[in-house]
Amino acid sequence: MTDPVFQDQTFAAVDFENMGHTQILPADVTNAYPAQPRWLRLWWNIVRIWEACQALFTDTDAAKTTAVSAAIAAEGFAANAEAAAEAAETFNPSNYVAKAGDTMAGPLVVPAGATGSQAIRASEVIAAIQAALDGLVDAAPGTLDTLNELAAALGDDPNFAATMTTALAGKQNLNANLTALAALTLAANKLVYADGAGSFAMSDLTAFARTLLDDANAGAARGTLGASGLTQTGTFSFTIENPKAQDYTLIQKIGNGITITETTTRLVGGTATVTPKINTTALGGSAHSASTTENSIARSSANVMAVGDDLVVTVASPSSADRLTISGVFTYTLAG
Repeated sequence: MTDPVFQDQTFAAVDFENMGHTQILPADVTNAYPAQPRWLRLWWNIVRIWEACQALFTDTDAAKTTAVSAAIAAEGFAANAEAAAEAAETFNPSNYVAKAGDTMAGPLVVPAGATGSQAIRASEVIAAIQAALDGLVDAAPGTLDTLNELAAALGDDPNFAATMTTALAGKQNLNANLTALAALTLAANKLVYADGAGSFAMSDLTAFARTLLDDANAGAARGTLGASGLTQTGTFSFTIENPKAQDYTLIQKIGNGITITETTTRLVGGTATVTPKINTTALGGSAHSASTTENSIARSSANVMAVGDDLVVTVASPSSADRLTISGVFTYTLAG
């Protein structure tokens, strides 16, 4: 192979840019070589070596073989020197930290996808940190996305769990009755009442009804109702089978005072004399001549029974008397 540009040129050994090894170049371009582009110079070297090899291998002289080996080795040095020269041209000491204690003035740069000992690109480091922070924050609201905000939400209490456990221990346990009560919608003038197990309802509770609820006793309630001092009428009736000549106590220690206004007697068979009494005192008026016919007598005197009194009847002169019925009418006054 012959380069048409350098055909029939004379070769000279040249110290290439003081790189420490000899290059074989055409003699007439030796002075112009350093000004050529590197790629062109490298191409010249390859062409020269190839032509030298063609010339040398036409002879089997051992010295020529040795010269070829030396030329190839020299070309290897040339390639290394070429790479070193390119690195030297692009090297900028200001982009590196030379030793411990130096300050890095420029940004830290990492190529995309860099691994291992490769340089670090600041934007990728920032992105990685931001991704980690985003994963930590996740979807937390803006008021709870910092440790300080979280601490404030916990009351800055390092023992928050223990504090909450203690607080919850003093609370009412979940209860079906309380849950049912909580489900009610309370309103004015309503009374809550149970209508089943774990079930509650409400009914109306008027202002007037509330005035009765605070009354201490029946008398107070009657006063609230306007019934205090009212006179009421009642009746009583008793039956004595096979009455004998003796006293019979019909009411013992009455609980409320009454006034007896009338008494009536009747026998199923026979006759007898019947005298109604309060304790031992006969009611005002005559005694009953009891028979099979009703016998009614009005009572207008000695007819008041006080609390604790007894109502007694005395049977006298019974004759074949059978089944005596004695009844009466009385009045009483509601206490205030």
